[in-house]
Amino acid sequence: MTKLKILVTGPFSSGKTTFINALSDIITVQTEEKVWGEDAKIKQTTTVGLDFGRIQVDDDVQIYLFGTPGQDRFDFIWEDMVKGSHGVIILLDRSDWRSVMQTKKFVDFYASRTSVPMVVVANKSDLKDILPVEFIHAYIDADPSVGFVEAAGKNRNSARKVLEEVLTRILA
Repeated sequence: MTKLKILVTGPFSSGKTTFINALSDIITVQTEEKVWGEDAKIKQTTTVGLDFGRIQVDDDVQIYLFGTPGQDRFDFIWEDMVKGSHGVIILLDRSDWRSVMQTKKFVDFYASRTSVPMVVVANKSDLKDILPVEFIHAYIDADPSVGFVEAAGKNRNSARKVLEEVLTRILA
C-alpha cells in the first residue's frame, strides 16, 4: 500500500484544522487548547501539537494529513513534522494581511528544509473583504515551482481541489 504524508501548515488562524477536518475520512486527532491574550480576540482555541487526518483514496493509497501549530513558538514542531513528508500545503487567511505577511516566512522556512512539492493556498476565499489573489501571490514571491491556489478550506470540494493540486505535483 502507498502511504503519502502531506504536511498542512501556515500561520495562526489560517484554517489548518478546519481544512483537515473537511478532508479526513476519520475523526481527526487534534491538540487544541484555549487561546489567551490578544490572539483570543481572533479565535477561542488553537493547535498546540498537531492535527491528524487520513484519507483512503482506494485500496492501494492512503493519505495522511499532519497539521502544524501556526505560532512561531512551535517552530521546533515544524522542523520535525516536515521530515518524511511527500508534499507541503501552506494555508494563509486571505482576509488577514498579517497572515499573508507571515506566510512568506513559512514558504522560506520549508523551502530551506525540503525539496518536496509545495502549494500555497489563499484560504478563506469565501469570506467578504478578502485580499486580491494577485496581490498575495506577488507579495509572497515564491519560487515558480511553488503552486498557488485559492480555496475555502471548510468546503470539502474546495479542499479536495487543493489536495489534487499537491498530489499532481507529487506524482509529476
